Amino acid sequence: MLTITSTQIKQQIHLLDRVNEEELLLTKRDKPFAVIISIDRYNELIGENKKIQIDKKLKALELLGSYELGGNSYGQIKAELSDA
Repeated sequence: MLTITSTQIKQQIHLLDRVNEEELLLTKRDKPFAVIISIDRYNELIGENKKIQIDKKLKALELLGSYELGGNSYGQIKAELSDA
């Protein structure tokens, strides 16, 4: 990760060209301020996050089992809801 100051990025905008190679850590007054990543990396991270959230929800439904769902399976409840 390349660390640059906010002043450097203002004066040397060409440093943004490196974003495809590595993440840029932008500092302000010697403190981390922002991270700049490529759109491809962003989409990759968002996709991973969505997959994790879906997996968590599916696992929670699986752990509930038919007992917590009033004796019915998730599929039965879904079918009943779509019939109504």
